[in-house]
Amino acid sequence: MKTHRRICILTNTHPYGVTENFARHIAIGFAAHGFEPHIVNIMAPLEQQFQAIGALSAIDELFMIGALPLKVKVGDEYLWREMSKRGKHVTYYVIDSYHNDLRRVPEVLEYLKASSSEDNLYHAFADYETADAHFLCGNELRFGGFPAAPIDQEAMYRDRLLVFGGIGNELAQIKDTLDETVSEVRRTIDLKDDYLLLGDGSHWDVLSKVLDIRGQYDRLHEETLLLDAYCALDAAMKRHRRLHVMSALKGLPIDIAGPGWMEHFGEVDNWRYVGSQPHAALGTMVQHYAGLINFDANWDWCPHDRALTAALMNRSVLTNKNALNGELTHTYAFGDSQASIAEKCEAMLYDSQADTPMYPFSEEHFKWTWHVSIRDYLNER
Repeated sequence: MKTHRRICILTNTHPYGVTENFARHIAIGFAAHGFEPHIVNIMAPLEQQFQAIGALSAIDELFMIGALPLKVKVGDEYLWREMSKRGKHVTYYVIDSYHNDLRRVPEVLEYLKASSSEDNLYHAFADYETADAHFLCGNELRFGGFPAAPIDQEAMYRDRLLVFGGIGNELAQIKDTLDETVSEVRRTIDLKDDYLLLGDGSHWDVLSKVLDIRGQYDRLHEETLLLDAYCALDAAMKRHRRLHVMSALKGLPIDIAGPGWMEHFGEVDNWRYVGSQPHAALGTMVQHYAGLINFDANWDWCPHDRALTAALMNRSVLTNKNALNGELTHTYAFGDSQASIAEKCEAMLYDSQADTPMYPFSEEHFKWTWHVSIRDYLNER
């Protein structure tokens, strides 16, 4: 009888090492539960990497982080389809907003259709609300944090907050105001109740009302114009929130790690731009600050990994409103009022959490490690 299972974890190269960092921690999580993990980077020569594992028949499970690995082929066949034909367990782990994956990677829709008829093809979701909204079958695999070893010195910037994340990538292509984006979208799609985009309600609820697709998110799978409109409004909501929050922080002592802010705001009193930093750097960096200001995807369920990393390092967090934020201590949610946002930042600067030891993790935060997340995922599936 086989005493272990080989799992091939497919990832890609990311400019800031995001997906590679996910792959490393996920691999460790699977190893902790009896798997033999092998990480394969789809942007490096594949043949040599697969030779290190052995024949494809030696792989018991294929686990793809994000949508890009869906493109990998063996000969003329997609790797995921070939593995499914061989009776292997195949999982596509949705770590970004699913609608963005649908728009950018055509294979997402092909995998979705195949998974409805092939028993070996599965989805896993960090934000399980996505599965419900799109009528997708899959398991929850909530994010874990990415903790670092405790710093061996006194925190250098207890009187400052850290912003980790940018306003670049797809957000850089969005119009400066929601009104401009709405006007552009209206040329192709009728919209309802545009003002809701400015509110602080559930992401799914807001966009379903504005686009008039309540309970019909599966239409995004087939209607290209609707998907384009959805992605544009979703990105505009993100951009609006980030600019709204950062405008409220003018004059407060913050360091900003991420692209796009300097180009938009210029020099601001008490702000320091420290450039883009690797994803893996946050666990160490945040220990030097009073807390983290985090911007995540428009998710309603699972907290973002950056928020979890800061929480694991016992730092306060200001982040998007999320159904599970209440399970993280010293976590604040953005509000509509810029005055309230500034007040929450002031509270974080004086939060006693900055004086607590880093380890061990409190029991309530241990849930947000990859070890526990993968344990729960394996038990559920």
